[in-house]
Amino acid sequence: MSDKLQRRKPILHELSNDKKNELLLKLAFENVKKLSKEQQMRVAEILSQKQRLRPRNKL
Repeated sequence: MSDKLQRRKPILHELSNDKKNELLLKLAFENVKKLSKEQQMRVAEILSQKQRLRPRNKL
């Protein structure tokens, strides 16, 4: 029993930000694949707009 507890999957707040981002991207990608082609194009359009709006350097 205790062996099973030690091998549990990490809870979200225990993960690094890079790992969280990786998991979110995978989840988002899987969800986008389920959309219709028109909805996928809309998602791509929104993401490209957000990319243009995002500042390159935060200094």
